[in-house]
Amino acid sequence: MLSKNNIKFVQGLCQKKTSALHQLFIIEGDKIISELLSQNSYKLHTLYYTATWAATQIFTHIPNNYIQISEGEMVQLTNMQSAPNVLAVVHYNAPTALPNANDELILCLYNLQDPGNLGSIIRTANWFGIKHIVCTSNTVNAYNFKVVQASMGSILRLTVHYTSVDKYILSHAGVPIYAATLQGVNYTTVPKCKKGILVIGNEGNGLPIELITNCTEQISIPKIGNAESLNASVATGILLAHFCS
Repeated sequence: MLSKNNIKFVQGLCQKKTSALHQLFIIEGDKIISELLSQNSYKLHTLYYTATWAATQIFTHIPNNYIQISEGEMVQLTNMQSAPNVLAVVHYNAPTALPNANDELILCLYNLQDPGNLGSIIRTANWFGIKHIVCTSNTVNAYNFKVVQASMGSILRLTVHYTSVDKYILSHAGVPIYAATLQGVNYTTVPKCKKGILVIGNEGNGLPIELITNCTEQISIPKIGNAESLNASVATGILLAHFCS
């Protein structure tokens, strides 16, 4: 039986400060955890599972950090509307060196706030083969529970960095840097480029003029209908399809 402190600790990891303090985050659900257990990038802290999940597994031995709990206890731990059969507490990855845009296409995100947007962008970026996403420190935490779930496992397959996007861009003089704006040229007129930087702005405010002036070109997606704006994750998908296909 789980103690109240254990339950409180796991529940607390959904809070940004607690998650960051312990450098731990939560993953839930059979599919994404199956992928977690088959890779080496992220280290498992603790796995909580029910008898239903155990019945689908073949164990030669059960590791010490695997803890079987009741369905009622899983209901107390989960953040999902329907309790899963398995939940994992996972260590953050240690920060790595920032990627070089001379070698690959880098996606940069400026102050994105919506967890669902970031999760969808991570999933889309993974689809198009992006290996690194560079974010401002004010962008929502990639280990936020809603981000992790919306990424559908893609958070395990690429690296998200947090730094000064302005300084990162300035460190890449001579590299094509595309700012997604409403005033840019039609993106279809821009040559496909698999090396460089694509910058996506905040959902409501876009990109600051100071950052735009340091980019080599502004690009936009032509508006045909009457919608006021285009979702950031949808716009990212359209642009990545152009650059990466």
